[in-house]
Amino acid sequence: MLSEEDKKLLFEMHNKADSLRGFIINELISIELYIEWYIAKHFFPSNGELMNEFISTFMHSQQIAIGFSKKVELFAKILERDNKDTFDNNPNLIKDLKDINQHRNYFAHRPLDITEYGTNEFKNATLVFTQYFNGKLNTVKYGNEKIIELHGKILSIKKIVFPLVEAWLNTLK
Repeated sequence: MLSEEDKKLLFEMHNKADSLRGFIINELISIELYIEWYIAKHFFPSNGELMNEFISTFMHSQQIAIGFSKKVELFAKILERDNKDTFDNNPNLIKDLKDINQHRNYFAHRPLDITEYGTNEFKNATLVFTQYFNGKLNTVKYGNEKIIELHGKILSIKKIVFPLVEAWLNTLK
């Protein structure tokens, strides 16, 4: 039987984990949407209707699954060709996109460690997510420093990617 203190601790752990998961996943959804628009803009620069059809047919189709990693590869190729200055001036952009997606996958698919180890780490301001892979337990820890780093990467990505699309979107209205 869990004590009231243990219940409170687990509740706090889950709240923090849920908030962090939600933030990372929500931010990646926004970034992915802008990447899709950027790709569509390349193929349909002045036709919003065709752009929407392209996105729904190729980017969101259940039959044609283009995952985030492939979208990033396509985005990188188009960015290098169409916005070479942006590409050259932001050498970590593509690496950061791939890195933040890896963390998004951790948050989306790994359970929070609520064992004694996980609760002790939480008392030291660290969340632990786990996964068994090939019979081995793998853990990923998120302390304040790592969370701040992820937040910084997300803000940096948005500052680069969003302006590439926003002015163009306004021309489609």
